Amino acid sequence: MVQQIERLLVVHEKKIPPGHQLNFYFNITTFHFYFGDFTQALHSLNRILNLPKSDIRQGLQAFSRIFQILLHFQLGNLELAEYLLRSAHHLHRKRKQLYPLEAEIFKVLRTLIFAPDLASVQSALQTSYEKLLELA
Repeated sequence: MVQQIERLLVVHEKKIPPGHQLNFYFNITTFHFYFGDFTQALHSLNRILNLPKSDIRQGLQAFSRIFQILLHFQLGNLELAEYLLRSAHHLHRKRKQLYPLEAEIFKVLRTLIFAPDLASVQSALQTSYEKLLELA
Protein backbone atom coordinates (compact mmCIF):
# COMPACT_ATOMS: atom_id res chain seq x y z
CA MET A 1 0.00 0.00 0.00
CA VAL A 2 2.92 2.36 0.76
CA GLN A 3 4.18 1.99 -2.81
CA GLN A 4 0.75 2.92 -4.14
CA ILE A 5 0.62 6.00 -1.92
CA GLU A 6 4.11 7.02 -3.07
CA ARG A 7 3.09 6.63 -6.72
CA LEU A 8 -0.03 8.72 -6.15
CA LEU A 9 2.06 11.39 -4.45
CA VAL A 10 4.34 11.60 -7.48
CA VAL A 11 1.49 11.56 -10.02
CA HIS A 12 -0.59 14.17 -8.17
CA GLU A 13 2.30 16.21 -6.78
CA LYS A 14 1.04 19.52 -8.22
CA LYS A 15 -2.44 19.02 -6.70
CA ILE A 16 -1.31 18.16 -3.16
CA PRO A 17 -0.41 21.10 -0.91
CA PRO A 18 3.23 21.01 0.26
CA GLY A 19 2.22 20.70 3.94
CA HIS A 20 0.23 17.56 3.17
CA GLN A 21 3.09 16.15 1.09
CA LEU A 22 5.41 16.60 4.08
CA ASN A 23 2.97 14.74 6.31
CA PHE A 24 2.63 11.85 3.86
CA TYR A 25 6.38 11.47 3.39
CA PHE A 26 7.05 11.70 7.11
CA ASN A 27 4.45 8.99 7.82
CA ILE A 28 5.96 6.81 5.09
CA THR A 29 9.42 7.39 6.58
CA THR A 30 8.17 6.42 10.02
CA PHE A 31 6.53 3.29 8.60
CA HIS A 32 9.77 2.12 6.97
CA PHE A 33 11.76 2.97 10.11
CA TYR A 34 9.50 0.89 12.37
CA PHE A 35 9.87 -2.09 10.07
CA GLY A 36 13.66 -1.74 10.00
CA ASP A 37 13.91 -0.73 6.34
CA PHE A 38 16.30 2.15 6.99
CA THR A 39 17.30 2.60 3.35
CA GLN A 40 13.69 3.15 2.26
CA ALA A 41 13.08 5.35 5.29
CA LEU A 42 16.02 7.52 4.26
CA HIS A 43 14.73 7.66 0.69
CA SER A 44 11.34 8.94 1.88
CA LEU A 45 12.94 11.34 4.34
CA ASN A 46 15.10 12.81 1.59
CA ARG A 47 11.91 13.80 -0.22
CA ILE A 48 11.05 15.97 2.78
CA LEU A 49 14.53 17.44 3.01
CA ASN A 50 14.71 18.12 -0.73
CA LEU A 51 11.42 20.01 -0.96
CA PRO A 52 11.92 23.73 -1.59
CA LYS A 53 12.47 25.71 1.59
CA SER A 54 9.31 27.28 2.93
CA ASP A 55 7.63 28.34 6.13
CA ILE A 56 5.33 25.32 5.93
CA ARG A 57 5.80 22.76 8.69
CA GLN A 58 9.20 24.06 9.81
CA GLY A 59 9.09 21.86 12.91
CA LEU A 60 8.64 18.74 10.79
CA GLN A 61 11.47 19.79 8.50
CA ALA A 62 13.73 20.50 11.48
CA PHE A 63 12.95 17.16 13.10
CA SER A 64 13.56 15.44 9.75
CA ARG A 65 17.19 16.54 9.98
CA ILE A 66 17.45 14.82 13.35
CA PHE A 67 15.74 11.72 11.97
CA GLN A 68 18.27 11.72 9.10
CA ILE A 69 21.13 11.46 11.59
CA LEU A 70 19.51 8.48 13.30
CA LEU A 71 18.93 6.71 9.98
CA HIS A 72 22.54 7.16 8.88
CA PHE A 73 23.67 5.87 12.27
CA GLN A 74 21.45 2.79 11.80
CA LEU A 75 22.91 2.26 8.33
CA GLY A 76 26.45 2.40 9.74
CA ASN A 77 27.36 5.68 8.03
CA LEU A 78 29.05 7.06 11.14
CA GLU A 79 31.18 9.69 9.43
CA LEU A 80 28.16 11.09 7.60
CA ALA A 81 26.08 10.89 10.79
CA GLU A 82 28.78 12.86 12.62
CA TYR A 83 28.81 15.55 9.93
CA LEU A 84 25.00 15.76 9.87
CA LEU A 85 24.91 15.97 13.66
CA ARG A 86 27.19 19.01 13.66
CA SER A 87 25.34 20.60 10.77
CA ALA A 88 21.85 20.07 12.24
CA HIS A 89 22.95 21.22 15.69
CA HIS A 90 24.38 24.40 14.17
CA LEU A 91 21.22 25.00 12.14
CA HIS A 92 18.98 24.56 15.20
CA ARG A 93 21.10 27.02 17.18
CA LYS A 94 21.20 29.51 14.32
CA ARG A 95 17.41 29.42 13.92
CA LYS A 96 16.93 29.58 17.69
CA GLN A 97 15.16 26.20 17.60
CA LEU A 98 17.44 24.40 20.03
CA TYR A 99 14.80 23.65 22.64
CA PRO A 100 15.51 21.37 25.64
CA LEU A 101 14.03 18.34 23.85
CA GLU A 102 16.15 18.84 20.76
CA ALA A 103 19.26 19.52 22.87
CA GLU A 104 18.75 16.22 24.71
CA ILE A 105 18.21 14.34 21.44
CA PHE A 106 21.42 15.81 20.03
CA LYS A 107 23.22 14.70 23.19
CA VAL A 108 21.91 11.14 22.76
CA LEU A 109 22.91 11.04 19.10
CA ARG A 110 26.38 12.36 19.94
CA THR A 111 26.73 9.61 22.54
CA LEU A 112 25.67 6.93 20.06
CA ILE A 113 28.01 8.13 17.34
CA PHE A 114 31.10 8.63 19.53
CA ALA A 115 30.59 5.90 22.14
CA PRO A 116 33.67 3.74 22.68
CA ASP A 117 31.68 0.75 23.93
CA LEU A 118 28.19 -0.59 24.60
CA ALA A 119 28.34 0.01 28.36
CA SER A 120 28.81 3.76 27.91
CA VAL A 121 25.93 3.85 25.41
CA GLN A 122 23.59 2.07 27.83
CA SER A 123 24.52 4.36 30.70
CA ALA A 124 24.05 7.50 28.59
CA LEU A 125 20.74 6.27 27.22
CA GLN A 126 19.42 5.60 30.72
CA THR A 127 20.38 9.12 31.82
CA SER A 128 18.82 10.62 28.68
CA TYR A 129 15.67 8.57 29.16
CA GLU A 130 15.21 10.02 32.62
CA LYS A 131 15.87 13.54 31.30
CA LEU A 132 13.34 13.06 28.50
CA LEU A 133 10.73 11.90 31.01
CA GLU A 134 11.31 15.12 32.97
CA LEU A 135 10.87 17.17 29.80
CA ALA A 136 7.64 15.36 28.95
